[in-house]
Amino acid sequence: MQLAYEIFGDIAVVHAPEELSEDSVPALFAALEQIQVRHIVLDLDRTELLDSAGLTAIVNAHEMLQQKQGSLRLVASQPINRKILHITGIEQTIPVFDTVVEAAKTLHRGVSE
Repeated sequence: MQLAYEIFGDIAVVHAPEELSEDSVPALFAALEQIQVRHIVLDLDRTELLDSAGLTAIVNAHEMLQQKQGSLRLVASQPINRKILHITGIEQTIPVFDTVVEAAKTLHRGVSE
């Protein structure tokens, strides 16, 4: 499985699959390795299943990007995904937005995590 992504200058928008689980984690990291920018917006709007492997992958991606002086932003407009990110505390570490545009704007303003 390959994940769709677009690059806008120094920001990449990666569209997560419908299921961000153990089976799709390798595709997420393959996409992140292909992308030559350090700032990533991970769009979870199509994601209907977000399990512990997917959450771990998000945290690992965040740490990997920080090591490269990059950053990760999450887009989660679906209430269930927002709730999962809230309950797990991920939203306290990784900024979460309702839209890709909102997330990208924070990167263009130079807002750091």
